[in-house]
Amino acid sequence: MTQYNFQPFPVIETEYLILKQITEIDADDFFDMRTNEEMMRYVPLPLMESVQRAKEVIGRINILAENGLGISWGIYMKGQERLIGTINFVQFKKQDFRAEIGYMLHKDFGGKGLMQECFSAVLDFGFNVLKLHSIEAVVHPENRASLALLKRNGFVQEAYFKDYLFTRGIFVDSVVYSLIR
Repeated sequence: MTQYNFQPFPVIETEYLILKQITEIDADDFFDMRTNEEMMRYVPLPLMESVQRAKEVIGRINILAENGLGISWGIYMKGQERLIGTINFVQFKKQDFRAEIGYMLHKDFGGKGLMQECFSAVLDFGFNVLKLHSIEAVVHPENRASLALLKRNGFVQEAYFKDYLFTRGIFVDSVVYSLIR
């Protein structure tokens, strides 16, 4: 079975962005994104309750990377230290050479092509460094920006699940998209 090693943590540079490890220094920015109802509208996670909780989640994210079980990059504009988003591979199915991709970009940076820029770089990392065979995304069916990003990158819809997740007191549908190498 495939083993992943994210030590040292892989840094990815694009034209305008640096994708690197999230640290406790980023806790305030991470907290800001994870408490913004507009940004979390389609994310099936509870709103974060404190900066301390943000630090704990960052710690768990880094433990997953240390153990080769997942990798989550912080997204930063070159020359700036502010965390503006995250992009990750989670839910590795190593025996099937598959992972799920997840991503979030701060609302102030949307519509500028930045997510496309980092998405392309992370797909390249997934297929050419991790040697994944397929990458999937689980998306809220009303998340038009995410669906457009996936379709623009060749992802195809594989499934539609009614009332698939229970989050913040309600059941929500989910759509699964995938891209095969």
